[in-house]
Amino acid sequence: MTKEQCISVIIPFHNVEKYIEKCAISLLEQTYPYIEYVFINDCSTDRSLIILTETINRYPKRKYQVKILSNSENKGTAYTRNLGLSTASGYYIGWVDADDWIDSNMYEILLKNMIYHNADLVWCDYFHEYLDTSHKVSAPLQQVNKIQFLQKYLVTSQTYLWNTLAPKKLYKSNKISFCNGCNMWEDYNVSTKLHYFASKSFHIDQALYHYQQTNQKSLCKTINYKSNISQLENALELYNFFSDKNMFHEIKRQLLYRVLLAKQFYLYNDKDITKYVSICPECSRYILSCPFYGFKAKLVEWFAVKLHSIILRLANIHI
Repeated sequence: MTKEQCISVIIPFHNVEKYIEKCAISLLEQTYPYIEYVFINDCSTDRSLIILTETINRYPKRKYQVKILSNSENKGTAYTRNLGLSTASGYYIGWVDADDWIDSNMYEILLKNMIYHNADLVWCDYFHEYLDTSHKVSAPLQQVNKIQFLQKYLVTSQTYLWNTLAPKKLYKSNKISFCNGCNMWEDYNVSTKLHYFASKSFHIDQALYHYQQTNQKSLCKTINYKSNISQLENALELYNFFSDKNMFHEIKRQLLYRVLLAKQFYLYNDKDITKYVSICPECSRYILSCPFYGFKAKLVEWFAVKLHSIILRLANIHI
């Protein structure tokens, strides 16, 4: 196996004992032979590591291709992803969440399409997996014009990494990494940068990834103040990243839509209108056109901004 043939698949995990066996089996039974598996235990307190080790031992021919790393304390997904990225020795990088699973030919298909279409980023469709049913999700966005593509990509919810494949040099050459401590929307941040730097990306109209919807303990279903802050910081970091790029003004509105969505919690959870308005105040002009909002949310946030402005003006009147 040469380095140019090798795909490194990075699988962070934390307390997924119910799911990790199925995930590992789907990885170890891939039809593509040249895969390095980088499992990273983010300080699990359940039997995840034991189950993973037992599963790997059932595949002796693949065992030498597996690395298992462990964090000394729970570091979060961003830190753990960065560790995996720095450890991976393969030419290509793929990602899998440990409570999901993939089709046995996923990486063979991704790599064949990457080579055939001369792309340096490919991604596929996926399934939402429920207890009794599956629902195919398609994201048929092809990158022809990069600005038009990003305008659409930034306002879709399908900004994942686990259905992508890209050369490691795309990350390394462009210094793409995850913002440590920001463990929500980290895939939105990084995947957008990959699409920006990719000379060509290609969408595969085939669902190969299975996104588990029943794990109520997964990070994406654990919404709290810390995760809200993480979303906001990733949205703001990406906005700042593009601020000095030539295409900034063409995608500025879409970047601000995400910031709007991320800072909502200040208004609805914290009831702090001042904080909501003060963070990236330029967002306010796009409230009524934000595609992430329903009609009610648009009215509530528009009136909140107007009310805040009126209060400030009244406060400055000397009686």
